[in-house]
Amino acid sequence: MKYLVTFKYSSFYEDESENKVVDNHTLEYQAKDLDELWKILGEEDYDDEIAINFKAKSNCNATERDEIKIVDEISKNNGGSDFKWADTLEKRNKMWKARWDAWYSVRALINNGRVYTTDICVPISKITECVKFAETEVRKLGLRGPMVGHLGDGNFHVMLPYDPSKKDAYQKIKKFNDILIKKSLESEGTITGEHGIGLHKKKYLLEQHGDNLPLMKSIKRTIDPNNIMNPGKIFDLN
Repeated sequence: MKYLVTFKYSSFYEDESENKVVDNHTLEYQAKDLDELWKILGEEDYDDEIAINFKAKSNCNATERDEIKIVDEISKNNGGSDFKWADTLEKRNKMWKARWDAWYSVRALINNGRVYTTDICVPISKITECVKFAETEVRKLGLRGPMVGHLGDGNFHVMLPYDPSKKDAYQKIKKFNDILIKKSLESEGTITGEHGIGLHKKKYLLEQHGDNLPLMKSIKRTIDPNNIMNPGKIFDLN
């Protein structure tokens, strides 16, 4: 059996200006979405609190229950609210709706907007430091930067909504991305946790694994001598 559990914190994030909900770390969300989430959980009043969702999965129901008990105890020891969990697919899907709709919620912050998403990954011990750093830099640049993340593997995403007709906004986002990637490398992290290099992170790959690129290019030339498979992706052969 799979369980989805959730509990809330009122002191995790000190910002009374916006209502926020967390999926594994921090996600800015519109109040109407929070209302929907808390109604699902049977909570009418969230008071800018933070929700953290965990998945527990095991082939042994007893093991899952033990895991849930441990997380429940951790929650209570750190000022969390009562535990809520879903043991059916329908209930789990309702709880996860806030996470699934995150990108659309961020895009809706700006009319006809687009969303630029970062993808750094750092050691778990550096997560708190890097998230706080990202939030500070977002504010310095006058951007909006809701976040989602995967706390268990050190990967988090800053989702930056912007108006594509405003070039200065996109330039600020690129500057922020440069700053954040530099921070990830200083923290012994990586420039991408799951989204890959593609076209836009090629220059960062040079910084992180420049000494390995000759070998990568050699393998590429061996299996794709005509450079017809995704030419220009990850690195340039010429």
